[in-house]
Amino acid sequence: MKKNLFNPLTLVLVCVLLALATWIYTIMDVDSPDELSKENWPKTEEKVNQATIEHFKKEKDIDVVIEKVSFTGEYATHEAYVEGHIESDKHQRISATVNTENYKVKITSKKTNS
Repeated sequence: MKKNLFNPLTLVLVCVLLALATWIYTIMDVDSPDELSKENWPKTEEKVNQATIEHFKKEKDIDVVIEKVSFTGEYATHEAYVEGHIESDKHQRISATVNTENYKVKITSKKTNS
């Protein structure tokens, strides 16, 4: 008698665990920003590059070369991270964080000389 009761309970438990895992995966996938998706990333990266170049030119009067644009991969984070250097000095590194919703730039370099 115990053997017959065990099989349906095991089946129900497995179904509940699978449903929970599917729900968690769906929630995580929905919360990722659209601008960081594989389809939209090239356009977002281009806008981040342009916003960063314009910001450094306007705020610091510096021409910069962007070498890398990345994001953390965390869900619901609308930030891109930019690394590069000053155009006239490859050893003078720059970095910035760009909000991918409004493309506002925050310079995170420790020192940028004009």
